Amino acid sequence: MAQYTMLSVGDIENIFLEYDIKNISWFDILSGGSENTNFLVIASKKKYVLTICENKSEDDLRKLALLLDHLKINNFRTSRIVCTSRNNLTSNWKNKPVMVKEFIEGKIIENMSAHQLKMTGKEMGLLHKIKPPHYMPEIMSFGKEQFSFLTHHPDDMVFYTWLNEILRDAETFISIELPKSIIHGDVFCDNVIVDSDDNAVVIMDFEEAAYYYRVFDLGMAITGLCAEGKTINLDKTKYLIEGYEQEIRLLPLEYKALQAFTVYATGAMAFWRYKNFRYLHPDPKKSDHYLGLKDLADYIRKIPASDFSQCFNISSNLK
Repeated sequence: MAQYTMLSVGDIENIFLEYDIKNISWFDILSGGSENTNFLVIASKKKYVLTICENKSEDDLRKLALLLDHLKINNFRTSRIVCTSRNNLTSNWKNKPVMVKEFIEGKIIENMSAHQLKMTGKEMGLLHKIKPPHYMPEIMSFGKEQFSFLTHHPDDMVFYTWLNEILRDAETFISIELPKSIIHGDVFCDNVIVDSDDNAVVIMDFEEAAYYYRVFDLGMAITGLCAEGKTINLDKTKYLIEGYEQEIRLLPLEYKALQAFTVYATGAMAFWRYKNFRYLHPDPKKSDHYLGLKDLADYIRKIPASDFSQCFNISSNLK
């Protein structure tokens, strides 16, 4: 992770004064996303995650905190916000927005078992059943609505043309009937915590959450949890969908759209990497990082529909 904010124990003590958290005994940098600086802090024998937002506005962070609070009210398991002593969801440190959360105990599993995939699918179903709050964005921050960013850069037109080519397949399914919900938008292994007893999972890091198509979220999870290099494990995909359908039965239209939306979601994540590592946070070591996802999207696109549909027995579900 690119670390932007250096903190001393005195700095953390000053930040935590607003939260009435005392007796800091240990802290360290946490690995994570490129947008924030995260610290694991132990105080009074409790663990907290302190997040310093480098690029989010105070309003953006407040909406994220409100969403996490909304999920808590609806009994969805995810990161829990720690409020300040004045009951505010966020604070400020040297003009940077700050959030404090309870630390989630557990482990990250890169190669999930069938049981773990089913649990994750079920949690996604529970998430999609929650009524969205009014302040949620209705476009993805790296979805099709953002692809035009590349039109300002002539050298990127080959990739832009490819993005629009894979998007056309998904757009044939977009209609008012295609269901939307709160979606996480980034269900990859490092955003899923499995408890020590292997009896529960917690989906965390809702930075990309939006009110968007349910099949986009499932497609992204298929990419994030079921990919093996540049291929997709269809058995893993089946387990993920089985878990999801413990809570929500997909509509026939969603079954038909899922493969195209998995390709779209994979391409959208490739776009995120392309834009992030070439423009927003240039990194020569990662400038071609998008190519793996581009190849994966092409692989998924070429899977015969009859093979892909076996993940959820589409023939019976379409009757």
